Amino acid sequence: MNLISDNLSYKSYQDKNQSKITRDDLGFLFLLFVVIILAYGILTLRQGFYLDDWYIILFKEKLGNAGFSLYFSKDRPFLSYPYILLMSVFQESAIGWSIFALIMRWIATCSFWILLNKAYPEHKTLWKWAAIIFAIYPGFKFHWFAIMYSFAYIFLTFYFLSYYFMLKAIEKTQQPGLYVLWTFFALVSLAIGIIPQEYFYGMELFRPIFLFLVINKKESNNIKNSLIKSTSTLGSLLNSVYRLYSLTVLSTARNMPIR
Repeated sequence: MNLISDNLSYKSYQDKNQSKITRDDLGFLFLLFVVIILAYGILTLRQGFYLDDWYIILFKEKLGNAGFSLYFSKDRPFLSYPYILLMSVFQESAIGWSIFALIMRWIATCSFWILLNKAYPEHKTLWKWAAIIFAIYPGFKFHWFAIMYSFAYIFLTFYFLSYYFMLKAIEKTQQPGLYVLWTFFALVSLAIGIIPQEYFYGMELFRPIFLFLVINKKESNNIKNSLIKSTSTLGSLLNSVYRLYSLTVLSTARNMPIR
């Protein structure tokens, strides 16, 4: 079976199982928000800044928002832009950043749930429990760093969206215009998700596996087809090598003493 027939099979599978967003879905999204508020929002009005957020506040105090371009110039140059934008909005408000972190955690959780339903729409109940666990997973202990991890939630949301748009593109293989459009959205979302910060680079190794599982065919050539569909993200893996190099070699070199 060739690549086109695989896409048609996947599309018919989606058409059979996929349904529009229902009132129950909207109710569940609201439930997720309530769960996150109960888990992390009760003490929001009493929160301050913690650990790494303090040096961000100090840097802003000394150099202003524009100073982030200098601060991130060597290892995370694209990270300066969202910092400049959002620091100009929330300034040094601990409450503002805490509320924004709650909202972004909820949005990231929603994008995770939407992606799972897009991939396997017949398992909606399972994905609801997965989303709840994702929302309040106790192993993640850094939510209280509201400034730093608000940005992490933003990038994670776009990373999940890159998977979602990729699946939309697969459905539209027979419609070149829509295929290009959804692929473009997927690549833009991927770029936003992994270029500013390196947290999610390693997850790209899972993309070919994810495609293979979603297509879910028994023919041996589907391994090759999954790899073909994921080649658009190869550049991001190569870029990750450069990122690791810049984080280690270049960042170390700039701190070497002047002789």
